[in-house]
Amino acid sequence: MPGLEGLHDRLLRLMDKGTTGLTNLQTLKWCREFGMRVSWTILWGFPGEEDEWHAEMAEWIPSFEHLQPPAALCRIGYHRFSPYHTRAREYGLKQVAAPAYARVYPFPEADLQDLAYFFEDAPGAERLEGPGLSKLRQQVTRWTLRFTSGGLPAILSLLDREEQLEILDTRSCATRRRHVLNGAARLLYLECDSSQTPQSLASRLSLPLEQVQEHLDAMQADRLLAQQGGRYLALATRGQLPDLWHPSDFPGGSLSPRPESLLDQPWLQKVAGA
Repeated sequence: MPGLEGLHDRLLRLMDKGTTGLTNLQTLKWCREFGMRVSWTILWGFPGEEDEWHAEMAEWIPSFEHLQPPAALCRIGYHRFSPYHTRAREYGLKQVAAPAYARVYPFPEADLQDLAYFFEDAPGAERLEGPGLSKLRQQVTRWTLRFTSGGLPAILSLLDREEQLEILDTRSCATRRRHVLNGAARLLYLECDSSQTPQSLASRLSLPLEQVQEHLDAMQADRLLAQQGGRYLALATRGQLPDLWHPSDFPGGSLSPRPESLLDQPWLQKVAGA
């Protein structure tokens, strides 16, 4: 488990994760190329987060639907000894023991506070879902449905013929089914297999910065590149993609009362807007 818990730079900085959204996205892309199933989540509910960040991630998700979606969109929990517990006042939190403790232990609230490992915001301090988070939840559900439905998966794959780069795109956001990149555009896209800045690309390929930026802008407009923090990442996968393990093959096991019909549940279709 690589510890992927978000795709937005500002949210990751708020978590103090020590990584970036493009680094996490790069990991998802490379894992897909090697047939590695990834256990990851998108966390929300942090003190100080902005709903706009969720709205921005929701706008980006159609670009990523050829990659493995998160296992869940999860509200964070507050654990004993974590910074949000030891410095709760600094973050504007007033924490109480999770409700389950009172249902198990017949102790006064003060004793439960000393006993508990899991905490929640005090009643009345709930962090409500804004429109950006609601949109993100809908997009993640759609992403998951398409990736796991058993139908044709979304494809964004490249084939390098040395003189030109051919990209097949069947994502819902595709501007065309087939892209062809030649010359400098081809070289730039190949260099962006890992995230790069325009300045590093111009230096490495001995190209004028203005020309580099023009090509990057055009490829970003076609959603072939992701951009955050002044860096660019190519999204297309390379080569024949290996099949991913089915969740039922996971050594830790899984449990579902109706494993074949979960995605047909009306409530899930409603969340996805299907």
